[in-house]
Amino acid sequence: MLGKITSAPIRILLLLLGIFAVVVVYNEFQKTCCAQKPEDKKSSTFSANINGYYMTCVSNKTISKRTNSSWEEVKEALPKRQGGYYLDDTFVNFVPDNDLGCDYFSCNELPKPYKVELIEHKKIGDKPPPPNSRKVVETVAVYKTVPLSGEIKIDVDYYADKNCSNKKTFSTITEK
Repeated sequence: MLGKITSAPIRILLLLLGIFAVVVVYNEFQKTCCAQKPEDKKSSTFSANINGYYMTCVSNKTISKRTNSSWEEVKEALPKRQGGYYLDDTFVNFVPDNDLGCDYFSCNELPKPYKVELIEHKKIGDKPPPPNSRKVVETVAVYKTVPLSGEIKIDVDYYADKNCSNKKTFSTITEK
C-alpha cells in the first residue's frame, strides 16, 4: 500500500520535470535556430524573435522601401485630423478632445514573435464624412491600405535591458 502512494507522486513529479525539460529545450532551440520566421511572399506581415524591451508610447520601428537607389520611409501612421478620414471604405471619426494621448511610459518586453505589418496607407482622394458623424469639415481624406512590395528595410529600436537604458537596433532587409 505504501509503495502505491509514493509511486504516484513520483510519477507525477517525473512527468512535470519531463514537460519542463521539453519546454526549455524548445525555447532554446527557437532562440538559436529560428530568430526569423521564413516569410510567405503573399503575406504582408514580417515577424522575428527579438530578445529585448521597448518603451511604451514611443514608436520603435521604421519601415523603408527601396525607390531607385535610395530608401524612402513608409508613412504608416494616419493623420489625427479633426473630422476623421476613411480607411478601406470605413469611416474613422477623430475628435481631438477625446484623444488623451499617452502619459505613462513603461519598459515592457517585446512580444515574441515581434510582428510588423508591411503596408502603407495611400491617399486616394477626399469625400464628405457620413451624415451620422460630427460633421466639422466638408470633406475628409480617403486612404487605402496597400501591401508593400519590392525591397523593404525594417529597423526596430529596442533595449537590451529591462530598465530601457541600453538601446539597440534590429535591422533587416526583405523582399516582397
